[in-house]
Amino acid sequence: MYEDSAWTRPDTAPAALAAAWSDGLTPAVLDELDYPVMWVDRRLALRWANRVGHWLLAHGSPLARDGTRLQPHAPDEHEHFALAVAAAIDRGLRRWLTLGGQAFAVLPLGPHGAMVIGARSSLCQTLSIEGFARQCGLTSSEGQVLHALCAGRSPAQIARDRGVKLSTVRTQLGALRTKIGAKDIRTLVRLVGTLPPMVRLLADDPPAAQ
Repeated sequence: MYEDSAWTRPDTAPAALAAAWSDGLTPAVLDELDYPVMWVDRRLALRWANRVGHWLLAHGSPLARDGTRLQPHAPDEHEHFALAVAAAIDRGLRRWLTLGGQAFAVLPLGPHGAMVIGARSSLCQTLSIEGFARQCGLTSSEGQVLHALCAGRSPAQIARDRGVKLSTVRTQLGALRTKIGAKDIRTLVRLVGTLPPMVRLLADDPPAAQ
């Protein structure tokens, strides 16, 4: 399943991308994102992947390397993926794909090929929250409460899950709001949910991009 939209960036974008790539800027920027980013050519050969992209390909992503080619695991999804890449390269179209139950975007890079971008992984989100918690000076218990809030747990559920009194969780929530600067729980969760997608905390986890 997918939908099309016209590619509206200037024609100079591929040249600018190539120049930035040769300077090492583009790979460095893409390695900081906790979204898997993969560059394929017309033959579906995997030309490059960022750090998270390599990690996910090695840990059960719906996409996998078949020799040098990037292919969905499910054979019945091969044609949809190939058509989306061809549409990006030949017609400058963006497409959304559902592969193995996960969403992917296929974006045109002109004659250079297509960029395949996956959704954020739960591992990256967890590590981002942990990094944010450390930066804000949260205690271990406060960090656990923050994780639970972001997972949709209510204060009463958090207290029950952790085997503590509701008043204890409320005290920790007050400390969270003070340290992070949020006026209420909704603001707190929204702030954490919109953290910029940095992955410096993942530096030792996924294989190095090549």
